[in-house]
Amino acid sequence: MWKPFKIDGVRYGGAPDHWLTMTGKRDLSGGLLTLDNGRFFLWEGSPGDSLGLVHRRGEKNASRSEAAFFAHCMGYEHDTPCGLLNRRGQRIVKPLYGAMTRDQYDQEMQLVAGAIFELRVGSGAVHFRRPRGREEDAPFDLPYTARYSAVAEAIHLYGTALWQVDPLSEFLHYYRVVERLGGGNGKPWVTNNIHRIASHDFGGLYLSAMLKVKVVNVFSMWRRRALARLKQLRLPGPDLAKYLYNTTRCGIAHGDRGVITIDFGTAIATAAKDLSVMKLLARIAIDDNASTRRTRKDDGKPDW
Repeated sequence: MWKPFKIDGVRYGGAPDHWLTMTGKRDLSGGLLTLDNGRFFLWEGSPGDSLGLVHRRGEKNASRSEAAFFAHCMGYEHDTPCGLLNRRGQRIVKPLYGAMTRDQYDQEMQLVAGAIFELRVGSGAVHFRRPRGREEDAPFDLPYTARYSAVAEAIHLYGTALWQVDPLSEFLHYYRVVERLGGGNGKPWVTNNIHRIASHDFGGLYLSAMLKVKVVNVFSMWRRRALARLKQLRLPGPDLAKYLYNTTRCGIAHGDRGVITIDFGTAIATAAKDLSVMKLLARIAIDDNASTRRTRKDDGKPDW
């Protein structure tokens, strides 16, 4: 039975209606964690090593759309698929044979998220981002609404990209971010911003490889891949923008000409290379339009 409780003199409500789940984390929070200037306390624990949204007394509980926004914000900041468990959720899908409860659906989706993480990251684990200089168990707040409300639709698109199993679909959703924030078909925006992949501060998201002490910045790894792909293509800005849109994006999205499909070989490998470029372009577009953004100086590097 959940009962109201106090954290640093602030009273919070009872059982969470929503739980945020993050796949592939090394440490979830490691301390007291609040969201939106203390509007919610994030209760760390089961189910599934998740974070329960417990509302501050006198505040409304999070709606499903708010909770989904928070999940995608967490996914964006940690570049990994984040899910949403709902205590009172209705059935979402019905298999052709048998039945599937909401709990079963959530469990299956977490297995999918784990598979996606393994395909994208491998055997490592990401550390929960915390402010630089903050002790591991010190409290801190996640200002998701203040930071990302101006780019909410783009955050949802990026979060959707993170849930894609294959690089074709993932690439397409990153391009949709650029279309949303850059306008039109995105080609002029790509032309004007492609050079920023080499210099943009994407912040610090740290990855620990299994059985290794070394901690590396995920975004530095993506930057190296993207720059290698750009060097391989050797296209000037306008031609590169045309390639990403006409060849890759339209080849995935349309069925008239230059069609790209899952061939379990070359097409997947090529799309995976282009994806590294498109991912970082999407992040640049979101960072430019967000109210505030995280930089490397804001993120503490784990000691282990």
